[in-house]
Amino acid sequence: MAIEGAQRWRLQNPHVPGAASADDVADYAYGGYTADSLGFRNMGFREEVRRAAEHFRPEDFLLFDPVREPVPTDLPKRCKRCGSNNPRGRGTCRTCGTALQMLDPYDILLDALLTTYFGDVYGVRLGAHFGDVARWIPSLRPYPGQHGAGKASFYSVAYAITHIVYTFNGYSRYRLRKEWFPEEYRFLESHFRRNLAARDVETTGEFMDTLRSFGLSDSDDLIREGIKFLLDRQNTDGSWGNPGERDIYVRYHTTWTAIDGLMDYTWQGEQLSFPDAFQRIRDAVINRK
Repeated sequence: MAIEGAQRWRLQNPHVPGAASADDVADYAYGGYTADSLGFRNMGFREEVRRAAEHFRPEDFLLFDPVREPVPTDLPKRCKRCGSNNPRGRGTCRTCGTALQMLDPYDILLDALLTTYFGDVYGVRLGAHFGDVARWIPSLRPYPGQHGAGKASFYSVAYAITHIVYTFNGYSRYRLRKEWFPEEYRFLESHFRRNLAARDVETTGEFMDTLRSFGLSDSDDLIREGIKFLLDRQNTDGSWGNPGERDIYVRYHTTWTAIDGLMDYTWQGEQLSFPDAFQRIRDAVINRK
């Protein structure tokens, strides 16, 4: 199915249109990388994506410029009352005067990590490089604890942390040492059972997946509890989540993370096998340098 999808995507997207937005260009980078990885390589298409990306600012891809500043805390959400977008730093809507809520910096970090990671893997600079974003991870530590974050904030922090792990372990290719990311590891370990209590299959799968990267295995209590929890909640058709869910992303992503949490991994080694440039990024993130 993946190969068929990649082939169809290549046929449907032979070129990057001239009117492509920054979001479109990022999507073309994700699609091009995936198709290349499945055997449908097109270096000419990648060059088109690279040239298109040069026309945009870092803020167009990432909402901020990580070369110049840390992850911002003053980016307003779209106005709930009138739907207007407002400039950075504004506390009330310039159209209707409604008080504005700010984007969660952990959500901004997560999106920026993914965009730059896959851009760098593909060979296209999507506003900045992965290292430009990753170096700001320490600025968002320490992470809010179980009693210091509401439900929405907890998930913003949790998914930022799981994706810090994913981008640093090559999406479950490499082992990580706990001492490299002690605060991220402690958060995953100490909040694991919160997901079980909430009957949250999706987040449990991501926590299990990322904890395995730190060396936990089926012999550890947390992983055994997670395995039982996931198996007890598998649907009769083999999937996880609400079978009546109409959003296909929610349907497949919940099943995907559950499978990842149950999966056995053959790790390709530790992160020490990465190039020197990657090690410098890692060292900056864990405050070694």
